[in-house]
Amino acid sequence: MSPLDQLTELLGLDVAGVKATGAAMYGRGSAARAVIYLSNGNALEFDSIRDMGRPQAMLTELASVVGVAPELKQSGCMRAITLVHRIAAHDMRISEVDLARDWGMEYLQDASVVDVDMRDQTQRWGAFSMLANRDPVVSARDESTNLAKAGLVLRDWDGARLIRAGWFLSYVRSVAPRVSHIALPPLMAQAGWEPPRQAKATRPGLKDTLHWKFYVAARGWEDQGDGG
Repeated sequence: MSPLDQLTELLGLDVAGVKATGAAMYGRGSAARAVIYLSNGNALEFDSIRDMGRPQAMLTELASVVGVAPELKQSGCMRAITLVHRIAAHDMRISEVDLARDWGMEYLQDASVVDVDMRDQTQRWGAFSMLANRDPVVSARDESTNLAKAGLVLRDWDGARLIRAGWFLSYVRSVAPRVSHIALPPLMAQAGWEPPRQAKATRPGLKDTLHWKFYVAARGWEDQGDGG
C-alpha cells in the first residue's frame, strides 16, 4: 500500500468513501502546522504536529470534517505523523514563503484602500487619523467579516502600500494561529515586503503625533512571482 492508502485506512477515511490525496507541513519540528488533503475537497488541519499526536485532537478533527470516529490510540497518531511526513516530503504544494505571499495577497485584496501622498503633512495626518479611528477586531465582529476586510491599507503616491504591522499580524494569526510576531517579519521579507518600520504623522500646526509600524508592499508586488 502507498503511504496515502495507508493513511486513508489508518484514519478510517475509507468508511466515509473518502481518500487522503496529499499532505503538507509548514514549519519545523513538533510546532509545524500539518494539513491532510482529502478527495472530497476538504482537509484535516492541525495547528501543530503536537496536536496531531493527541488522539482526542485527531478524533475531533476526523469527526467534524469527515464524520468518522475510528479506534485511534497514541501509537496510531504517531504512525499518522510519520506517514504525513513521508507524503509531504514528496508533495510539498507550498513553502512557508509561498504561504506568506498568500497571506499578503489575501490581505491586500480584501482590505479597504486609502490613497494618500505621504509627502503631504495634511494628507498624512488625515490618513493616520483614519487608522486611529479604526479597530479591525471590533469592525470584523460588528460587520461579520474577517480581519482583512475590516482593515485599512494606505496607498502612497508611488503605488506602495503601507500595511499596519500589528493589524496584519492579527489577521495572519486568525488563519494561522501559531505564527509568532518574531517569525512573521522575516517570512514577509522573503515574500517581497519591506520589513516593518516606524512611520509618524504630525497634526498640522500642532504637536500631536500618531505613529505605528508598517510593512511596505511595492507597487506591482503581486506580479513579482516568487516575491524576489
